[in-house]
Amino acid sequence: MVKSLYVASILYAIGIAIYQYCCPAVIKEYENKQAFVKDNIEMFKNKAQDLKLNIVLTHLNWDTQSGSLAELLTLQEQIDQETSLVKVAKLKLELEEKVLLLYTGSVQTHLEKKFDEDNLRQRPLIWTCGILYVLGTLIIVILLILRTLIVFNT
Repeated sequence: MVKSLYVASILYAIGIAIYQYCCPAVIKEYENKQAFVKDNIEMFKNKAQDLKLNIVLTHLNWDTQSGSLAELLTLQEQIDQETSLVKVAKLKLELEEKVLLLYTGSVQTHLEKKFDEDNLRQRPLIWTCGILYVLGTLIIVILLILRTLIVFNT
């Protein structure tokens, strides 16, 4: 029985070690995707000010937001082709307004994708940890049942 307890302890220790060394920090630090997004959205939004248009274009859903995508690309093309500084300034202002409307959603989409990618990347290790924990728990439960039977049968 003592050997079985050692085996259960070793299974737990291996499971914990795999989790600690292989699990992405994002998964260990945050309870779920919403907590990760909530804690990081403001920092990420302020971090990449000069890349707002690129971030929005990258994370627009082409199926449901194709109108917004076409509008942004058209405005950018008009800015590139326009020679009048007054019209360029006006077009840039319009483009910036449209980008600002979509920017928070795009950043949120980016953060959600990052969390999901980190979570899925280590899926086999998560299953391994879970199996080791279950086996360790099973051994301990069996030992407790056996010990209880021995105590009550004497």
